[in-house]
Amino acid sequence: MRVVTIPAREEWSSRSWAKIVRWVNLTHDTGYAFEGEWLRRGYPAEVEEGDLILLGDRNDQRGRPTCVRTFIVSQGQLVPAHDEHGPLEAQGKDWARQLRDRIDALFQQQDQPYAAMTSEELARELARHPYGGQAYGKVLAAVAAAGKLPLEALAHICAEILKAGMLPDSGRQETDEEEQGQTATVDVPGAEEWSSRAWAMVVTRTDRTSSDDCAFEGVRLRRGSTATVKEGSIILLYDRLGISTGLKHICARVLVVSQGQLVPAHDEHGPLEVEGEGWALQLRPRVAALLRQGPSQPAIPLGSLVRELVRRPEGSLAYVAALREARAAGYPYASPCASELYTEIVRARPSIRRMAAQLVEGGRAAESSAPDA
Repeated sequence: MRVVTIPAREEWSSRSWAKIVRWVNLTHDTGYAFEGEWLRRGYPAEVEEGDLILLGDRNDQRGRPTCVRTFIVSQGQLVPAHDEHGPLEAQGKDWARQLRDRIDALFQQQDQPYAAMTSEELARELARHPYGGQAYGKVLAAVAAAGKLPLEALAHICAEILKAGMLPDSGRQETDEEEQGQTATVDVPGAEEWSSRAWAMVVTRTDRTSSDDCAFEGVRLRRGSTATVKEGSIILLYDRLGISTGLKHICARVLVVSQGQLVPAHDEHGPLEVEGEGWALQLRPRVAALLRQGPSQPAIPLGSLVRELVRRPEGSLAYVAALREARAAGYPYASPCASELYTEIVRARPSIRRMAAQLVEGGRAAESSAPDA
């Protein structure tokens, strides 16, 4: 993973956007042809080598046509993307039609080295990616919406996730392996004197689709109290001066548990401490980088993993099976990824929830009625 700053909007632009493209839906000739995650212009973002990013700008009042440019992540930098026809950029209302087939051809070229891998190998690689479930779920839902995947197949995927007990409300007990690890009792710093709202959290995961405090997931702590945490835990402290005073100020800083003490967290950019409205967008990729210092990440780009598995009929069930194996091995992102995959499918097709539950109940009934060996 890399952290890059997404270019700010053009000076003439009144509306701008950015998106990581994971999949091209050839049934659309508008912006809906490009599936992926939205990014915020002018802020840091977590990307990977080979990621393709669309930047769009428009200003209807000034008569400027929509301008869309394509960038690719190369050696940790955003560089303009090209193909045999030249730069991947377009202007006008039909920009999506101009870029759709060219970007799809570029993806075919990027994914070619992984076509020989088995679905099980690809699924194991994707199961090690912290954002795999969300990215795969979005693309899978888009493929189903295009009529290329029956609802029964989606229901079967969700049923397997339910049977594996990988949803937050499944009541799964933490295993001994997950509870292992040296712990320490630390004093959580109290609120700043000027603060009107303060909280603390042991961060276990980040959500790169959120741009506020929802971008950080974990266990809340009480400021000014003592807490028992694991060695190496990452703790986020937040203070805000409320707008009722006529002023507004936000400060967020990150601490890490080291040898039983809370010490300021640092990375190559310096202390993890920011101020202002965009605090979450600035801290999120840096905190995610700290969290990823544990288990190794797959070397294959996320987009290629997602596209190759979506193209294969058996890919989805292979991915769920790989997530189950990863959870048993203690990989921390396995259950959240399965939950995000389930959520993306159900969000796109709400009826899937009921169909999946019926499949689970039907399987249990068949097991109970089977004669004993």
